[in-house]
Amino acid sequence: MGFNRKSTAEQVTEGLDLTGKTIVITGVNSGLGLESMRVLCLRGAHVIGLARTLEKARQACDSVAGKTTPLACELSELASVKAAGESIRTMAMPIDVLITNAGIMAPNQQVSVAIPCCFRVRCLQNLRNCEETEAQMHYCKVLIAWFLK
Repeated sequence: MGFNRKSTAEQVTEGLDLTGKTIVITGVNSGLGLESMRVLCLRGAHVIGLARTLEKARQACDSVAGKTTPLACELSELASVKAAGESIRTMAMPIDVLITNAGIMAPNQQVSVAIPCCFRVRCLQNLRNCEETEAQMHYCKVLIAWFLK
C-alpha cells in the first residue's frame, strides 16, 4: 500500500510489532506527540512520555492504552532536561527511539542564558538528550557560536 498525505498513523504502522521497544517522545501532551504516543503504544511499544510538567505528562499517558511512563521535562530549562535524562538513565533500559517532537513558538523570548528560547528548545536541548559524540558536540558549538554572533 502506498502512503500519501491522507494516510493515518495507524495505517502507516499497520502490522508493525513494537513489543519490547522503548520510545522516548517529547511534547506528548498534545498534537503529534500525543498521537505518536497513542499509535506507538497501540503497536506494543513502551513510551516514555515527556511534557513540561509531570501533571501534563501523566494526563497524556493516562489517555492512551498501553505501557507508558510519564516524565516532566521543561526543554527551556537546562536543569529540567538534565533531570529528565537522569530519570531515564536510572530506568536502566535501552532507548530504541527518541522522537524530539516538542517545540515552541516564542522566537524572541530569552531564558536563563543568552540563547533565544525557541532555538534552544527546538535545536539544542534535544542534542543534550542524545549520547554526546564528538560530532554532536561540534555541531552544537557551531550552532551556538553562529547564534551568538
